[in-house]
Amino acid sequence: MSKISSYPSKPIIEGSDIVIGTSAENGQTKNFSIAGMSYFAINTWLSNISWQFVILEPDPSERAVGTISFENFGGQSTAWSAITKLYINTLMPNGTASVNYLSRLVGKSIILGDRNNLDGYGIFTFDSLIQESGSVYSMTLTYKSGSGVINALRYYGVQVDADGVEGDKNYVFSQAVAASTWNVQHNLNKFPSCTMVLSTGQQGYGDVTFIDANNLTITFASAESGKAYIN
Repeated sequence: MSKISSYPSKPIIEGSDIVIGTSAENGQTKNFSIAGMSYFAINTWLSNISWQFVILEPDPSERAVGTISFENFGGQSTAWSAITKLYINTLMPNGTASVNYLSRLVGKSIILGDRNNLDGYGIFTFDSLIQESGSVYSMTLTYKSGSGVINALRYYGVQVDADGVEGDKNYVFSQAVAASTWNVQHNLNKFPSCTMVLSTGQQGYGDVTFIDANNLTITFASAESGKAYIN
């Protein structure tokens, strides 16, 4: 066999190019395509930072590490809008855990995106992450928008939707007519802090009662007018 240095070099590599190597399975010398080697390397990397969607039927005895699936598996080509719950194994193939990362995303707008297809994604509100057994958790999701469908054996990443990130929300309520009780509908979807400024320019002090995450009342000892700054 000629020396390797005697073979002409190829400056531009193509996926169909072949290299020679040794099979770990039986020690035989075999040909390997550049495309095949690249596919293996990329998927090995993706498997440690993403989750593979599995639809195994019949149901396996347990959900494999680094996978997402429906409660009863199946679900090939399910529309993103039909997804409300997924099961995810938070243990990754390289032995690392992702539960702390996922826990930080709860309550936020997230993108569940196909790592190999930028036009395959679903945008959801990540409502909850509940431990089912060991490293397997259930994710409850509220659909917002998306493109394409979810496909078996593709790798999906879970990340914050940058467009869905909002600054701290606030609301200014005005009470023009003096009243001892101010009924405030702020629609901030949280239980905020309140600062009252009376029409005299003085800070007002009243009892704040939260009706729900979008409504509250402020009760004063006497009728007052002014503004409430809700943060």
